[in-house]
Amino acid sequence: MNINDFFEKLVYNLGLGKMTDRPSRISGGLTHKMYKITTDKSKYIIKLLNPNIMKRPSALENFEKADEYEEILKANNIDAICEKIGRVLSEIHNITLNEDT
Repeated sequence: MNINDFFEKLVYNLGLGKMTDRPSRISGGLTHKMYKITTDKSKYIIKLLNPNIMKRPSALENFEKADEYEEILKANNIDAICEKIGRVLSEIHNITLNEDT
């Protein structure tokens, strides 16, 4: 599947608006891929989680711990690296993305 088509369907299904620009790959994820998405509603960073990492039994628990640490930092007036308004964790199986198109 074309990466643009994938993100257009994703933002539509999540109610994030209509894409106004092509997704752009951004750095910052060592084991996962991150993209900046711009829609008519806002700008978003979407992280495509590495399926091999997510097979680990502790993967979801690690995400929950990271959220807890962010809350502790914010409660102590320390800016967290990743400020979030909402988090959506979706699982999509058997999709091969072609990033060249």
